[in-house]
Amino acid sequence: PALPLILARKPYKLPRAGYSQTYATEYSEYNLSIHRDSPVGARPLIIDDVVATGGTMLALSQLLASNFKIESVAALAVVGLAVLPGLRTLRDNHVLIDTLVDYE
Repeated sequence: PALPLILARKPYKLPRAGYSQTYATEYSEYNLSIHRDSPVGARPLIIDDVVATGGTMLALSQLLASNFKIESVAALAVVGLAVLPGLRTLRDNHVLIDTLVDYE
């Protein structure tokens, strides 16, 4: 069976009402939104291209935890920048993170 795809986007880029989470990166502040009626399961998987500071994945995991009934959050990134604190930050916040490539 197919798994549901839930998009996290900038505010006002989604067509229906959503939940939002503001987060800071090393350069500025951003906001993520997901639909309120998203079919979030008990153990969502977040997929992103790069983990640097971990801000995007952490914000999304907090958004999911505060608005849906979840047991845990797992995350997968194509590249993890090991010289930056993102991977440690996610693990310290109980996000199960894995990467395809760790770049030192």
